[in-house]
Formats: sequence, structure tokens, C-alpha cells
Amino acid sequence: MNYKYQRKFNTEEYDRQFNLFYLSIHPKAKKLMGGKKDTGYDLTKVSNIVIYDVANKRSKVLFENVIDKEVITHMLFETGYDEKLQEILFNRQSSKIQNNHSIAHRQSYNQLLICQENTDTYHKKLWISKKDGSSLALLAELDNTTEWRLDVYNGKVRVFRRSDENPFVKDYNW
Repeated sequence: MNYKYQRKFNTEEYDRQFNLFYLSIHPKAKKLMGGKKDTGYDLTKVSNIVIYDVANKRSKVLFENVIDKEVITHMLFETGYDEKLQEILFNRQSSKIQNNHSIAHRQSYNQLLICQENTDTYHKKLWISKKDGSSLALLAELDNTTEWRLDVYNGKVRVFRRSDENPFVKDYNW
């Protein structure tokens, strides 16, 4: 296993509520596992996620097919609630998480949000699933001029384009 890669990117995450372990996969993991080094590739890129159910000792790969140039740029899920700050806690901090203040106490959603990006075209795909990887669905496909944010207060994934010619905003349920 290439430990340099693991130190550069947080490859291991847990969801305590559902007792799940997430492990990211390098786009060329098969070559790296065989002991061959691929010195021409950025080892911080992630192409897929293994979801391991700790209680049942079962693993699932999130995406069945991955295109070589598609990498995961974001994986977000709720982990709890901060009473003092009155906000939902996530597995990581991200500028994509917005409007997360003065939130009434609630249980964490059983949702996983993944953003894949094509490294050549910068087109993005937003995926949503249950935390265990079931019910995986393509939420939206975005061109390189379109952005997205997670609006926690309103429970929406918001897709938008800032353009004089063709601006738009569209919401999807989180």
C-alpha cells in the first residue's frame, strides 16, 4: 500500500451513527497494490470509495464503473449536532457547506453527497445515496461554469450559474 498517498489525503473516515468506515481508492490502485510505482500521477486523487459496514463485516464499492479522468472532489455527510453553536456537524469542513447556523436540533440525515469531477473538462457530477451506499442516484451534471452548495438550513443542494447571458438556480432535496 502506498502510505505517501494516505498521508496526503484523508482516506479514512467513520460514521459512528451507522457504524460505517469509508476508505478512498486511488484511480490506479491496482498498479500501486502490485508494487509498481506510477510516478507520473498525482497520488492525492481519489476515484472511488469503499464503504465498510463494521457490524456486518461487509464492504461495498460506491461506484461500479469509474472513468479514468473522473475523481472525487467532495464527500460530505452529517455526523452530529453542536448544541452550543446550533449547527449540524459534518465529516469535514468545506466551503460548499453554507447556511449552517441557528439550526434546530435534529438527527443527522442518512445521506452521503459525492462530487465527481472530470480532470480534463472540469464537468462535475453530484451523487446522493444513503450513508451505506445504497440508493445511489445522480442528482445533477454540471458544466465547468456551474457551481453547487449545500444549504443546511433549507435542506437543499443548490446548483447555480453566475452569468449575464444564462444565469440560473436550481434546488435538490438534501
